[in-house]
Amino acid sequence: MKIDYRTYLDKVHGGWIGKCAGGLIGAKQENNKSLMHYTFDNVFPDVIPPNDDFDLQILYLTELIEKLGFNFGAQEIGKAFAEWNQCWANEYRVAIKNINVGVYPPASGEFSNDFFKNSMGCPIRSELWAFIAPGNPEFAEKLVRLDGSVDHTTESIYAEIFLATVESMAFFENDLNRLFDIGLSKIPENCRIAECVRFVRAQVQETDDYRIIRQRLIRRFGSSDASYSVVNIGIIVLALLHGKDFNEVMLTAVNCGYDTDCTSATAGAIIGILRGKSNLPKEWLEKVGDVFVIGTVNVQRKESTLTALTKDTFAACYAAARDGLIDLEFENVPKVFRCSIPAYRPAVEVTVEYEGEPSVSANRPASVIVTLCNQTDSAVKGRLKLEPPAQLSLDSSDLAVELAPHGTAKVHFTAAVRDGVERLPVKNVIMARLQAGELGKEFEIGLYGASKYKLIGPFFDNYDTEKYDHDIYGECMQRDLNGNLDIFPMFNGFVSMRTEYLDINKTDEYEGTYFYSGCDILPVEKNVTYQGPCCVYLVRDIYSAEEQTVHMFCGNSAPYRAWLNGELVSFNDEYLHWMPLNNVAEVRLRKGKNRLIFKLIRKNGVFCFSTSFSKLIYGHGVLVELDNEV
Repeated sequence: MKIDYRTYLDKVHGGWIGKCAGGLIGAKQENNKSLMHYTFDNVFPDVIPPNDDFDLQILYLTELIEKLGFNFGAQEIGKAFAEWNQCWANEYRVAIKNINVGVYPPASGEFSNDFFKNSMGCPIRSELWAFIAPGNPEFAEKLVRLDGSVDHTTESIYAEIFLATVESMAFFENDLNRLFDIGLSKIPENCRIAECVRFVRAQVQETDDYRIIRQRLIRRFGSSDASYSVVNIGIIVLALLHGKDFNEVMLTAVNCGYDTDCTSATAGAIIGILRGKSNLPKEWLEKVGDVFVIGTVNVQRKESTLTALTKDTFAACYAAARDGLIDLEFENVPKVFRCSIPAYRPAVEVTVEYEGEPSVSANRPASVIVTLCNQTDSAVKGRLKLEPPAQLSLDSSDLAVELAPHGTAKVHFTAAVRDGVERLPVKNVIMARLQAGELGKEFEIGLYGASKYKLIGPFFDNYDTEKYDHDIYGECMQRDLNGNLDIFPMFNGFVSMRTEYLDINKTDEYEGTYFYSGCDILPVEKNVTYQGPCCVYLVRDIYSAEEQTVHMFCGNSAPYRAWLNGELVSFNDEYLHWMPLNNVAEVRLRKGKNRLIFKLIRKNGVFCFSTSFSKLIYGHGVLVELDNEV
C-alpha cells in the first residue's frame, strides 16, 4: 500500500483541524441533551477552550510514542495516562485511582467503573491510532484495545475500534457507507454500537429530517448520561450522513446535543481526513487557526501548531512503517527527513487480569492471572518471581515460564491476607520480575484492600412514625381509627429517615453482621435478605497516616445519611437514578482511626449505594491511601 507524503500530510492536517474545530464549537454545549439551534454565526466561543479529546492524544504522542516508539504495553500506557492526565473527571478519575493502586489495563477500565465504563472517554481518542495506521486498521485496533481498556470496556472500546477503522480507511476510501461497512466488520455484530450504526443508516434512508431521526435514536438508544457512547456514536453517524457539507455536518452534530464536543470533534476529524485541509472551508480554517491550546494534560510540545503536529504525526506513522508494524510505503518523502522515534524491539508483553475483583480481604483471597505473550521469533525460558508486601502471602512466588516463538502462556496464583494482620492498606502491590535474559522485565500487580463493614439492622416501623407519635395499633392486629382492618401495614411497611433506630455513638454495642467490600458499590443488598421497606446502618473504621482533607463521593438511589467521627458530613433525601457522583462532600480525616457510619433507607427497589474517597488534584493525588480494619 502506497501513499504520497503530501497527500498524507493534507489528510492528517485536515483531520486535526476537524478535531479542533469540533472541540471548539461543542465545548459550551457539552452534556446538554436538548435539541439546539446553533448556526455558524453563534456557535463559536469567545476563547478557545482546552479539550481532553485532543489533549489525551497529544499526551500519548509525547510521552509514549516519541519516547518509547511502539515499545509499550498495558502498564506503560496506564502509567502515562495516570501521571500526565490532569482531568480527574468521571472515568478518568476511576482509571487513575485504579492505576495508582497498581490495577492496570484491562482491569483499570472496568473495576468500580460501572457508570462510566461505556462513555465517550476513549472513542474520542481514535484519531491518533488511525493517523499512525492509514489503511492498516488491524494495527490501529491493536493500539485502540490498549488505549480503550485504560478507562473503558466493551461498547466504548468497540466504538473506538469502529471510529479508528473508519478514519484509517478514509485515507484510501471516500464513500462513507463503504467506510461504515468496514468499521462494522471489525466489531461484534450484536453489540449496541453496531446496532445503533445500522439503525441510523436505515433511518437516513427514510427521512432527511435529522431532528426526527435524532428523536428516534434517543428513544431507542438514549440515556440520562450525556456521555453514553452508543447514542453519541449514533449522532456522529447521523451528522456525517445528513450533512451536505462541512458546515452542516458540524452544526448537526452540535445541535443534536449530548456529548457535543466529542460528537462534533469526531465528525469533524472524519470529514477532515476525507477532504484534507486543502478542501476545508476557508471560514472554518480562519476560526480554528493553526495554534492549539493544551489544558487538560501536563505536557507541552516544542511547537504548539497544527502544522507542526501534522509533521510529528507523520514521523510516528513513518516509524510504524519502518519497523514493519504496518504495510505502508510513503512516496516523495523529503530527503532531509530524519525519524527520531525509537525502533520497535519485539519483547514479551504482559497483561494482568483477575478472577473476580482486583481486591483481597481477610475472608477472600485474590486470584490473579498473568498472561505472557512472546512477540519474538525465539523461544523464551525463564522464571516469574513475585514479591508480595508484608501483609500478603502467595500460594506461589517462583513460577517457571516457557514460551514458544510468538506463543502465549498464562500463569495463575492467589494472594491472601496473612494471619495476624490487623489493618490492611487500600494499596497492596506485588512486585513481579520476569527473569528471561534480555527479555526480562519488572511490573506491578496491584490489589485493593477490601473495606470491612458492620451491618446493623434491618429496622422498620409497624406504624407510620411520620404521622403518629405512638403505635396506633396498640400491638394488636392493625385496624384503622374506624375499626376496619388496615391492609397496608399488614403486607407492606413503614420506615423513616427521621427515626433514630440506634445511637450512632454506641454502634459497638449493637449486634450486627460483617461483610467486606472490594469496590465502591457496597454489596448491601446481598447482605440484607429482608424484603420490603427498611433501614440499615453500616459502620466502617479507617486509618489515616496523617490529618488530611479529602473528598467523599456518595452515589445513592434512596435517602442516606453519612457521619464521620460523629459529625454529619453528607446526606440526601431524594430517590435518584444511581450514579457515583450524586453527592460530593469535603471531609477532614484525622490522623489515626476514623469511624464512618452510613444510614440507608429502602422504601422500594433495592439498596444501591456507593462511596469512595479522592483528592481532587491531579495524578497520584486521586488515590487516598488509607488502612482498613481486618
